[in-house]
Amino acid sequence: MPVKYFLIYLLGINLLTFIIFASDKRMARKKMYRVSEKTSLLLALFGVSFGAWLAQKLFRHKVKKSGFRLRFLMIVILQIAAVVFYFLKYRMGFII
Repeated sequence: MPVKYFLIYLLGINLLTFIIFASDKRMARKKMYRVSEKTSLLLALFGVSFGAWLAQKLFRHKVKKSGFRLRFLMIVILQIAAVVFYFLKYRMGFII
């Protein structure tokens, strides 16, 4: 996949994740149906977590839920490890 399409995907999925986190916070305030934590975490997993992180900071969304925060942190660590692996193996030529 060309880098351009990957960057478009990342922008789109992070924007979608941000919007869903913001909507979920609004629905929580109105005591309406909520987005499941599983869905929120899956969006973070497939979106390199930036949109989710930004929404958490701006809207103070799911910052008190330690279980969610721990799973979110694990996703971020996994994503960082994947990026490091990619650069070591494919960009710097290291064989792992």
